[in-house]
Amino acid sequence: MFKLDKRLESDTILVKELESFQVRLMNARQFFWIVLIPTKPNLTELSDLNVNERNYLMNFAIDLGKFIKSSEKYDKVNIGMLGNVVSQLHLHIVLRKKK
Repeated sequence: MFKLDKRLESDTILVKELESFQVRLMNARQFFWIVLIPTKPNLTELSDLNVNERNYLMNFAIDLGKFIKSSEKYDKVNIGMLGNVVSQLHLHIVLRKKK
């Protein structure tokens, strides 16, 4: 059974529950910051997903970042996996504007 890490739960707001992952908004004012969290239990590495699941997750992240960048006039989309604090598999999409 899927259980969301407490830190991810407290630092983010659920935007949408899709079939295989959650779309959550990070509580950060300086960036538009989205976190995608696969809902299969006990995932820590991208390699824990099968190829089709990985492709779907990554393509969704790319498409979502591209859409938000163009519609909201952002300058840069950064997509990455940072597991230094929370080991649960999650993917960050961070958009920024030049100041």
